[in-house]
Amino acid sequence: MCRLRYPRIARRISGRSGSRPSSRDRSRAISASPSSSTCALVFCAECTEADAAKLSAQGGAEPSAPTGTPIAVTDARYGKVSRVYISTKEDHVVSPALQEQMYTATPVQKVFTLDSGHTPALSHPRELAAYLEQASR
Repeated sequence: MCRLRYPRIARRISGRSGSRPSSRDRSRAISASPSSSTCALVFCAECTEADAAKLSAQGGAEPSAPTGTPIAVTDARYGKVSRVYISTKEDHVVSPALQEQMYTATPVQKVFTLDSGHTPALSHPRELAAYLEQASR
């Protein structure tokens, strides 16, 4: 089940308060388990109704421990892995600004940009597949 952490922000996301939420509000408002129609709108605003329903039905709680668990990487191992980043310009879960911080902090060989929300595998599968194919070369 999707749990919106901040009810006031949830009302703004769903349009019930009359004001438009900022990207920061939208990013802070969503927990890791989408299943309500509001969450489907945030995670996959440009998806078809059928895809949004699938997303809602299949969503489940995700563990939060990995986000706070320290990891150690080395240049000898992690540094040898070729990396690309697929940026999603219309993402309401991970803002484009935060995405840029992420791929800048972890240098990548190439950044591909999709005009999609958080779930390009549902909303832009052909474009995503083309970028993944290009990245594999």
